[in-house]
Amino acid sequence: NSTDVVFLFTGNKAATNLARVTYLVLDEADRMLDMGFEAQVRSLCDGVRPDRQTALFSATMPARVRALCDDVLGSNDGSNDGAVGPLTITVGRPGGANSDVAQFVDVLADGSDDARATWLVTRAREFVDEGEVLVFCARKTQVDACVVALRNTAGVRVAGMHGDMHQSDRAAALRAFRKGETHVLVATDVAARGLDVPSVRTVVSLHPPRDIESHVHRIGRTGRAGNKDGRAFTLVARTDGDARFLSDLVLNMQRAGQRVPPQLHAIARGGGGGRR
Repeated sequence: NSTDVVFLFTGNKAATNLARVTYLVLDEADRMLDMGFEAQVRSLCDGVRPDRQTALFSATMPARVRALCDDVLGSNDGSNDGAVGPLTITVGRPGGANSDVAQFVDVLADGSDDARATWLVTRAREFVDEGEVLVFCARKTQVDACVVALRNTAGVRVAGMHGDMHQSDRAAALRAFRKGETHVLVATDVAARGLDVPSVRTVVSLHPPRDIESHVHRIGRTGRAGNKDGRAFTLVARTDGDARFLSDLVLNMQRAGQRVPPQLHAIARGGGGGRR
């Protein structure tokens, strides 16, 4: 029996013959590059016939992704033989946040993990009462600690998801979240891309992301499919925000029509305190 459509993770090429593929789709291109799969993506594309039709989707368009577009879509390699070059379709401002999501930034005087956990635990039940909650942490150990605090102190149904977990355990955590069996999912950025759970009302960045592109992807997990009641909270402190991210965050919020708190303006001008 023949198969018309094949979904591949960026490691399956060796077991698959791609010579007859005529339509190639690369989804979440920026995320695949962020995760270190550029070589695998390029190898996969090389295995597909050159006269294919290619579609590439990306929520952000940093320089590395644009270079991949130029190579994979054939705009710079002379292989088009006079054919029309690739078509670019942009929805909204490239790299901009969804203006339907209400953004809030809390600048903490104490940037410790305990202080961040306390901030979340005191608000968890209120958040859960209004919809599902997605929480992002910077490190895997912080995910585990946050799950324990929410379960034992706030008494909410919570699951964690990070890269040290077995794939089946991550899938089970995500499945329970989708089905409403748990109301809070705590994760590293492994969950930031491609997660589509319409019931997510609140996104919390307990620790700020490493760049503005990751911030856009995080908060994009709410306010999806036309829903206008999504909200995103980002916690920052002088000890964990570099100058570029803080400045980009201010600009991102301003462009999305969001109120920028004076405290954020102050630490952005002061350059933050550097990464830990």
